[in-house]
This record gives sequence, structure tokens and C-alpha cells, in this order.
Amino acid sequence: MNSESVALWPRRPFAVNTSARPGNAPSTGTGTRVLLLAGRRESLWLARNPLVLTGLAVSAWLIWLNNRVLDLPVSEYGLGQTGFWWAADVNIAACLLATAGGVLIASQLAAGRAKRDAMNQLYASYPTSAAVRTGAHLLSVIGPVVLAAALTVGAVAWLDLQGTLGAPRLWVLGAGLLLICLAGSLGVALGSWRQHPLAGILTVLVLGLIEVDLVLSFANPVHLPGGIAWLFPWSAPGFLLNSLPGLTVPYPPPVHVAELGGLIVLAAVSSLWPVLARRRVAAVLAVAAVAVTCWSGWLEAKPVSATVLDTMAREVTQPTDFQECQLTHGVRYCYYPAFGPLVQQWAVAVDGVLARLPQASRPVLTVRQIWDLGFFIPPLLSPTGLTSNGWVPSQQATGVGNFEQALQADPRLVRSSSVPPVYTDASWGTGNNLGAAQLELAISTAEWATGLPTTGRSVTYNYAYPGGGSQSGRDVLACVPVGQARQSIALWLAAGATPATRSAFAHAPSAGSTQVGKQWVATAAESGSGPNVGLMATVQGARLAAEMLRLPDRRVQRVLGARWRYWLSPHATTAKLAAALGLSLPAQPAARPDLPYTKGNVQYGSYAPPTQVCP
Repeated sequence: MNSESVALWPRRPFAVNTSARPGNAPSTGTGTRVLLLAGRRESLWLARNPLVLTGLAVSAWLIWLNNRVLDLPVSEYGLGQTGFWWAADVNIAACLLATAGGVLIASQLAAGRAKRDAMNQLYASYPTSAAVRTGAHLLSVIGPVVLAAALTVGAVAWLDLQGTLGAPRLWVLGAGLLLICLAGSLGVALGSWRQHPLAGILTVLVLGLIEVDLVLSFANPVHLPGGIAWLFPWSAPGFLLNSLPGLTVPYPPPVHVAELGGLIVLAAVSSLWPVLARRRVAAVLAVAAVAVTCWSGWLEAKPVSATVLDTMAREVTQPTDFQECQLTHGVRYCYYPAFGPLVQQWAVAVDGVLARLPQASRPVLTVRQIWDLGFFIPPLLSPTGLTSNGWVPSQQATGVGNFEQALQADPRLVRSSSVPPVYTDASWGTGNNLGAAQLELAISTAEWATGLPTTGRSVTYNYAYPGGGSQSGRDVLACVPVGQARQSIALWLAAGATPATRSAFAHAPSAGSTQVGKQWVATAAESGSGPNVGLMATVQGARLAAEMLRLPDRRVQRVLGARWRYWLSPHATTAKLAAALGLSLPAQPAARPDLPYTKGNVQYGSYAPPTQVCP
């Protein structure tokens, strides 16, 4: 061997076949077995990666945070009440975004480690191709998917124990797992093309900023037109879904699953493209994935059709056409199908009121569920932000607001209902809020039983502020049974219905002042269930009811049963009721006028027109 040959020898290592491209070593016939073994090993590594486990913990915390229902203030957005599966399943899938972020970063780091660590020649010496190694990285997402599936099953079981209404949809929950697959595929694609460790982190940050804008609903800086928000794989307009009765969901979950599937195939092809020797099949798959993604995206992005919106409006304004009814303990309950499990809970409060009535003939009571949550909001309606979907509300859709207003003033608005009507709505308290929910339904039931109106009267007013300015509008006013015995009887019936209603009545809010005719009266307002206006009683009547609760029930029932019709007439006074029960009539505190005023250029308070005495 001459000196020239010795000098050239180090440039051509004997272990490397220079006739083959790096990463494309000749196949040994064991590619599939190596792919599965390497994929299993990579899957185990990825599943125990601290980034993935941290993301999984954050997802679990978000699921708990967004779906807990106990001991929270009742609101129309779903907190403090029994949850809805048509919103909860989307929320679970969206909460897996945190896990997906950890998977994306970890898979990008794993896929790019060969080039990043300058180990290309070492990997090229292995008896398998680079395509097999990239495929192993794609298979590694199985580990995080298994962890996410376990979290999803646990979340479903937890929410089911809490009595979530409806049923979880496999299409939606499956989309959450596909989100993990997409994150892993995208991470591998990034690692194949960009090996810098910040590539995955920056991608997650950008996606996170977009997610913040989507979650902020009305406060976000950019409103997306139509259903474009649903194009993003992690979008979850839960605020809208919490306001739906569960009959018509305007965005079909299978279309979203198709979009995620197309994106996963595109990411996988992008990962394998640099190392494939034959790319014809990959190109066909990429074209098919683009077609599926564009098709599903077009279906999601177009505005909700007027037909669907009108159907949703009819589900609210014509409840008798969409509800089921059942007879329980002599009371007819009508409800939207998903709310059937609540009937037995409603019956506890209603039966508690009816059991305290004297034994007398009465017509069958109908308790009807009314949907009074405003779901015609973005993206169903044109947002007021930087963009608009251009949809013009139809007559049915614009009539929803008028219908909800009429529910409070027209006792014969919904056919096949009691007169006065007894309504309940989408909200039903749990935990510490159960007593308040029971008391509201009991108040409406007691008003029905005593002949007090559960609806008010609609008035139009125009008020001039002292010192300048004016206020005009339309309002629904409840009458006030000033001096009437039946107000105390109704409160006694409702407050004593269950132990929880008794406690809720004892912690009722403080009294206020109401203008009745030309005089001001100290009143205590007790909310009714559903859109009902509730019972506006005088402070004296509420205090007498509290004294009645201290007496044995049989004693009160004996006095009331002897002259039941008389006590329910407007002519029976609280003074006569107190005397018949052997109680001292509580004092009626003086009312303080509560009129708005103008100071400088600032107006303080709002005007409420005078109400009237209940006939």
C-alpha cells in the first residue's frame, strides 16, 4: 500500500456504503418488524416524556375546571347547574389541547435528534431505511393517545356520576384523540424539516395565541365569520353549546373528524417525503387528504343555513312540538328529551308544595320546561367585531326574543299549559344551589295553587329625569298582593316544601321598595322558576310566612282547610290570617322612595314604572 493510498483511506470508511444515499440503506426484509419494534420503543419513550405528562395533567385540570358544577353560582352559562353532554364532550376534546402541545414539542425533538446531534452516518449504517425510522416516530403517538383515551374515559365517568344530561358523542370524543394524533404527526413533520429545538415550542405558542382569541368569545380582538372558528382543530365554542336545548347542534361532529383525518395524513406524508424512495403513493395520499380537508373545511366554514336556524327557533317558540310529557304523582311534566332525568328532581319540590294543600279537588298541574337561554349569538349571528358572516335573521329567529318576553306577560302563550302557567327552564341547581332551585319551582307552584298570577303585565313607559334627560322602554311588572293573606300562604307552601327550600327561604335577599300605584311599599321579591316573574310580596307578608313556618304544619293546615277558598280571595287580609293562627301581625316597615336622579351630567339609578295590586 503506497503512501497516497494510506492518505486517502480515512476519507472512505469501510462501514458505510457510499453508493447508497444516507438514510436509505438496503432492505434486509425485516423492515416491518423493525418498524413495529422501534415504534413500540418510541411510543414508550414519548408516553413518559415529562412534556407529555405535564400536558396530560394540565388537560385533566382544565376538564375539572370547566365542567365542575357543585357549589358555584348559578348562571345561564352552565355553572352551578347540571351539565349538558352536547357541550361537555366538546369541552373534553378541546381540553386535550394541552396534551397535544406537549406531544407536538416532544415528537419534534425526537424526530429531529439524528440531524441535530450529527448522527446521520451512524443511523445510515443501520440495516433499515430512514423511512422506517420516521414511521416509528409516527407510531410513537400511540402512547400519548392511550393516555389521553384513559383520561377521556375517566372524565366521561366523572361527569356521568354528576348527572350530566344527554349522552356523550363518540364522534366528538374521538376527535379529541385525533387531535393528539395530529399533534404527534405535525411534530414529526417539523422534526423532519426543521431540527432546531425551538421549532416545536414556537409552533405551540402560535397555536396557543390563536386558541386564546377563539376562547374569549365576545372579548376577542378578531371575530371570525360564519363557522370559520370550527376549522381550527381545537376550537370549542362551548359558550354557544351550553345555550342549546340539545335537539339541533348546528355543526356536525363527523365533518370535524374528517378534517382532522385529512390533516393527519398530510402531516404524515410531509414527514416521510424527504426519505421516501418512491413518492407516487405518497403524492396520491396527499392529494386525497387535501381534498378531504378542503371539503370538510368548506362544510364547516359556511354560515349556518336559514333552515337550521329556523328549526332552532321553532324548538324554542313551539316547545309542545318537540317535548315529551309524563304524568308523575298526578302532575304532568313536559320537557325536552335530554332533560327526562330531572323530572324526579322537579317532582320533589312540586310534591312538597301540593302535599301541604288541604284535601280539595284541583285540576291537573302541568309543569312545562321553557328554554330561556339566548343562543342566537356569534357564530350563529353576525358578530360585531372586525368581520361579519352577513346573515340576516329570519322571522322565526327574530321572534325568539319576543317569545321570551311574552312568556313573562301572556299566561296562555303556550298551549296545553296550566293557567297560570308553571314553567321551569334549563337551569337546575346542584350541591349548595339545590335549595335555591327547589325554592324557585316551589314558588311558581305555590302561586298556581293559591291563584296568584305567575306572569306579569307588559308596560311601555317614558320617564324624565329630574335635572334633565329621559328614559323610555318596555318592562314586565309583577303585581303586589298588598295586605292579602294569600301571599303569606304561598310563601309558607313554597318555603316548607323541602328542608332545602326552608333553608333557602331563611337566607332570602333583603327587602327593597316598590311603587304600587301612588304609594311606595317595602317588598321582598321571591324568584319563580323559568321566565316567570316570581312573587312580589310585602315585607309584612314574608314575615308572617316565616312565623307560620314555626308553627306545626297540621295546625296551619287545619286553619286554612276550614275556609280555603276564602283565604285565597283578595279580600282575606294578612291581619285576619294572623288572628286565625293566633299570631301577632308583624309590622310593615316604611318604604323609602327609590327614584333615579341626575347630578351634573351623570344619571344615577334606573326608572321602574309603578306596578299595581294583584286582583
